[in-house]
Amino acid sequence: MRRSFIFSLFILTLVCTVGLAPPSSTASAAADDSIPQALPQRAQWPGFAYDPGRTGQSPYKGPQTNKLKWQFTLPSWGSCVAIAADGTAYVGTDAGVLFALNADGTEKWQFRLPAVEITPPADWPEAKKDELMEKGLRANINDVSIAPDGTVYFGEALHLWKGSTTTGFSVPGHERKLYALAPDRTVTWTFGVGQGDIATHISIDPNGTAYFGTVKGQYEQAECHFYAVSPSGHEKWSVLLSSSGTILSAALGPDGTIYVGGNKLRALDPTDGTVKWAYDIQTTTSIAAAPAVGRDGTVYVCTRPGERPDSHKLFAIHPDGTKKWELAVGVMETSPALSEEGTIYITSWVPEDAPAAPGIKTGLTAVTPEGRVKWSYETRFPDWHFEPGRRGKPWGSDSSPIVGSDGTIYFGTDAGLVYAVNADGTLRWTFGAGGEFDNCPSMDAEGTLYICHSGGPGEIYGGPLRCYAISDSGTATVEVPKPMSRNVRIARLEVALERARRDGNEPEAQEIQALMDDLRAGRTAYIGSDEETEAEITERIDSLKKELEEAKSEGNDVEVMEIQQLIEHLQEKMKRPMTAVRAIAVASADARIRNALRDIKELHVRAEYAEQSRMWRVNFYGGGRCVASASVGENGNVLEVEFPN
Repeated sequence: MRRSFIFSLFILTLVCTVGLAPPSSTASAAADDSIPQALPQRAQWPGFAYDPGRTGQSPYKGPQTNKLKWQFTLPSWGSCVAIAADGTAYVGTDAGVLFALNADGTEKWQFRLPAVEITPPADWPEAKKDELMEKGLRANINDVSIAPDGTVYFGEALHLWKGSTTTGFSVPGHERKLYALAPDRTVTWTFGVGQGDIATHISIDPNGTAYFGTVKGQYEQAECHFYAVSPSGHEKWSVLLSSSGTILSAALGPDGTIYVGGNKLRALDPTDGTVKWAYDIQTTTSIAAAPAVGRDGTVYVCTRPGERPDSHKLFAIHPDGTKKWELAVGVMETSPALSEEGTIYITSWVPEDAPAAPGIKTGLTAVTPEGRVKWSYETRFPDWHFEPGRRGKPWGSDSSPIVGSDGTIYFGTDAGLVYAVNADGTLRWTFGAGGEFDNCPSMDAEGTLYICHSGGPGEIYGGPLRCYAISDSGTATVEVPKPMSRNVRIARLEVALERARRDGNEPEAQEIQALMDDLRAGRTAYIGSDEETEAEITERIDSLKKELEEAKSEGNDVEVMEIQQLIEHLQEKMKRPMTAVRAIAVASADARIRNALRDIKELHVRAEYAEQSRMWRVNFYGGGRCVASASVGENGNVLEVEFPN
């Protein structure tokens, strides 16, 4: 998602640097823990980007049409899909549930992570504490990988269910674990990693050794480790990571070398984790990305946005750690895909503040092995998008692409589309499902493409979150998403706005507020999340109740739950002793405010409720600027008046 500030809380920044110190411990490895040269693929799609090198090159020919085979509704954002040898599809969710799906899309079983004991902040209002305790804290499952013997691996990373961060919460004594599950859901073993969240993709070598990184805390700088765990669940080695910088998901080279991005790109020795070399570039911190390693050992990795000279670029690094070439590509938060003949495919955004090389557009770009642009396909908002002002405008992707055996490139976008693009840069088809697709697609041996909703405002705009199976054997074309009613969109945005303000995420709050302003344009003179009268709120509740009955009649349990939460939110709003309209009236009656506004001919007012301080902030605008501000308490008193210069 290009707008890193909107719901960025779901994308965990991994704060650490690969240390040069020796590993903290080393376990003796059995003979089958050595790293062979060959790669015996047993699962149809073992995990993110298919192989340990993260090339995204599929041995299967993908769908030539956009027919829907089946869809499966999820309780929260979905991970990349891993597909076992028997066709079972595994998908993790932010709700702490791992699903095993049959080839026909029916549920085989589900595995729920245990609830986590949590202590809310002492200064929180009781209502917020009750809400927190009701929803609970669960670990999310960012990634699922399948070992050669069919064992399913996934790890825990904590955040509040339904979207809040863990910032400010006490989680005493909860040890995060790497899980190994048998195909029948039996827990084979768990491996504890202390308080570090397992938020990277899990790399698995041909003998089942799992490699992954951990971070302690979402935003704080804290101790991190990079682990190698044997197929029996024992630590082979771990590298202690320091408290600054970042870490990226790993990729394995042809000789087993482990390449890990972060504040530098590093090559680790697979036998003991020592650093072979480090190249001084700051890679992206997105968990949707990893380096990709070509057959000749060349490592391809993107760098993070910023002011450094190496920002916004795709780098090609020789196996010895020297630079091969670099290319400005705009903002890229994904992994490259590598075709059989060596073409590199990337998805990126090209905003004004992140210029790219000539010929690169927002969307999908093909680059030669020598670092030259072959072609670029621009992705846009669909003409059915519910925001008319965005229809047809360029909008990018945070979905790492994959490549079918015939050269077709598949990826999703933040605008709710899945694309199939031919090897010459022409469009084959699109699949319009709404929401947002931040994860990498997957493919089974029959050529069925799997992709799940994940990332960004998909759950606010696009209704239920789902996994889709797209196949030439599908019997239906996906319906064009129906625009959600304005009432539902505004109510969901209000919930998200309060959450963002409570978490102190002002950039996200501003983005959400702007979306709400667009939705409300022309309806009222007042702007803000709580400017409605009681009658207007009652009207919205009545409308939502009708939609609730429709969702119940359709058996849509996820939609029922979400609408019920929105109704509860609006009902809670009506209980507030001070409404926005009353706050504006109180502020306008203040003599100091009246004096400041007497010469203003065209006046606009904005009232916003601050949850933490439990007061209204009323801003008066004239001549394109804020001329006065007042803070109004819930008791109806003007607490503070300011006059910006």
